[in-house]
Amino acid sequence: MASTAPSDVIAATLKETARLHAELPREQIELIAKASTLMTEALRAGRKIIWFGNGGSATQSQHMAGEFVGRFQRERRSLPSISLTENMASITAIGNDYAFDQIFSRQLEGLAQPGDVAVGLSTSGNS
Repeated sequence: MASTAPSDVIAATLKETARLHAELPREQIELIAKASTLMTEALRAGRKIIWFGNGGSATQSQHMAGEFVGRFQRERRSLPSISLTENMASITAIGNDYAFDQIFSRQLEGLAQPGDVAVGLSTSGNS
C-alpha cells in the first residue's frame, strides 16, 4: 500500500482551498461585504465587535478579537473588540448554572450594547 507524501497532501489541500475561494457564490461574497460594512459602521460609531465560537472556532474568535485590539497589517489605534471565549469562569458558571447553550447569550445580555456587532464563528458550519 503506497502512502501519500505529506507535501502532496498539503498541495492538494491548498489547491482545494483555492478552488473553494474561487467558486464562492456571489451571494456569499455579498454577505461577507455586508458583515464588513456593519462592523466598520459600528467601530466608527464607537461600538465594539464581539466574537464567539465553539471548539476551534473559540480560539479563532480570540484571534480575531486580538487582531482588532492589536493591529492587523498596519499600525493604527486599538479597536474595541472582545471574545466571549476568553473568560473561563463565566463560561463554566453559565454552563453549570443555566445550560451550555446559554454561555454566549448570557454574556451578550450583560456585555453587548445597542450598535455592537456580534460575530458567531463555526468552522464546521454546524455550531
